[in-house]
Amino acid sequence: MQGRVILPVPRFTSHREPTMSPHSSSLGSHRTAGARDFIDTLMQGIEAGWLEPQLTRFDLPRLARAVAQCTTHPFGSIDNRSFRAFPEETSPGLLMRVAMGLARHESHPDEQALTFFTLMSNGEFLPAAQVLRHVGTSSAPTLEGIMTLATPGACNYTSKWCSGDTLDWSSLAADTWPPSFAGCCIGLNVWHADLETFLTGIVSDPTVTTMLWLPDLFMKRLAEDGNWTLLPPHQCPELNGLYGAAFEARYLAHEQRVAQEPGLPHECVRARTLWQRLLQLLSHNSGPGLMFRDTCNLASLQRHAGMIHGPSADGALLLNSDADTVATAVRGIINLERHLDGSHVDHKRLQHTARLAVRMLDNAIELLAPDARSGHTLCHYRSQGIAPGGVTAALDGIDAAPSDRYSSLETLISHFAHAIMRASHQLACERGPCPAFHGSLWQQGALPQDAARMIRHERGDQWCDLPAAEETLATEALRHDISRDGIRNLALMANGLAPDLTQLPIPLEGEELSLEETARLQSEFDQAWAIMPPLIERSAEALDYYIYKAWRLGLRSLTLK
Repeated sequence: MQGRVILPVPRFTSHREPTMSPHSSSLGSHRTAGARDFIDTLMQGIEAGWLEPQLTRFDLPRLARAVAQCTTHPFGSIDNRSFRAFPEETSPGLLMRVAMGLARHESHPDEQALTFFTLMSNGEFLPAAQVLRHVGTSSAPTLEGIMTLATPGACNYTSKWCSGDTLDWSSLAADTWPPSFAGCCIGLNVWHADLETFLTGIVSDPTVTTMLWLPDLFMKRLAEDGNWTLLPPHQCPELNGLYGAAFEARYLAHEQRVAQEPGLPHECVRARTLWQRLLQLLSHNSGPGLMFRDTCNLASLQRHAGMIHGPSADGALLLNSDADTVATAVRGIINLERHLDGSHVDHKRLQHTARLAVRMLDNAIELLAPDARSGHTLCHYRSQGIAPGGVTAALDGIDAAPSDRYSSLETLISHFAHAIMRASHQLACERGPCPAFHGSLWQQGALPQDAARMIRHERGDQWCDLPAAEETLATEALRHDISRDGIRNLALMANGLAPDLTQLPIPLEGEELSLEETARLQSEFDQAWAIMPPLIERSAEALDYYIYKAWRLGLRSLTLK
């Protein structure tokens, strides 16, 4: 039996704005009027309090001419009204407002604004919704896709500032869980005493996305047909902050303790029985999603900064969080379809786009924090989540035999990941590395490709089928340069974007990727790999094999959609 996954994806398109024929004698006057309209609309937005007054410091006539000459926009079928600062803002005007906001503190703001605008209007790169909505405006920013520990304070915080966030409830007993948290992703560890309450009461709620954390020890007990102990969180508060060998040692100590002290609350169940319960839910409820806790943390290059407690609600990001940290990132998407030279990847153009994309999102970091807590986190880690888009269309344009299609995909993603990491390294040489770089595995010379080795070292060969990553001269040079000079952004790549700009990662439209192929592609990224398989169409036996195989291959998550 082989595990397969089908990954469909919408195409990243560029749409043409209605305009006059280029042969029209009135084209010049039309563009002049368009330039005046942009300036008039901009000034109205500033006077009404919708836009930042600092935008008037730009050479508005020069930028307005670029807006008037723009005949395309990258939004495709997406309704961009939710991104507009005010109803009269056009698609080109929106992009120029964002470009101006991102270029405001550059040494040559007008030139950079034009460069940023051209990149976005051509559909080569597009920031995510949080950037499009707030940069250049006077509105209070919000966080998107955050991950945090669930405490009463955290619940209040996320309900005030955030959307699409993930909360880890593992430190809370069921009687202290919030009564309603629609739109969130709620995570729980499989050792939690209130697991059944979570499975029956929360997983069945259609307004909530759920995620179950599976440690390596549980997967080993499952393979060995052993028992599993459920523990109340107040009795073992440290477990939610541990992973790998440290978690296993403390969990075994708690099991020994409850066995020796009969009065301590706990529940001992057969791991296989609990697993069958989960498979039943997966087959019928399409949830909860599964995250391999130790894999996620062992593969992280920022372990020194704390622990990963959950993914973003869309499964695209894995970032560290603790009681004082709001794990979030600024995000965007590079359209790989626009980076072909004939039937080959245009490496120089991809590197150019990556440099600008990383720079734009780095400029956005100080602009998007709603309060001091999130501002400190964003500035300390400077995390980004840049996703690859237009992959299927790019593969269609590459001259390769059908049998070589996966090889072309692997090469394409390798170039994408390398360009993003190199861009962040170059920005670190200009602006300095982010504060969190010091002490990270990045500083020690590690790259995302080293995840398989790090997981195998901790887990043991008998529990691993991880594919080995190939070391190239370019990878070796990048490893050395980052270790020496630093990296500007501690996290860089993501699997997708928020629902209003969705691009699932690394798809082959209408085709299948095996788990082994997916695992090899995952090795290029510094974030999790979200798989979207049709699990509800599989038998319990097929699910059992599929999930266990995914764990052995080092996949981070199995998320149902």
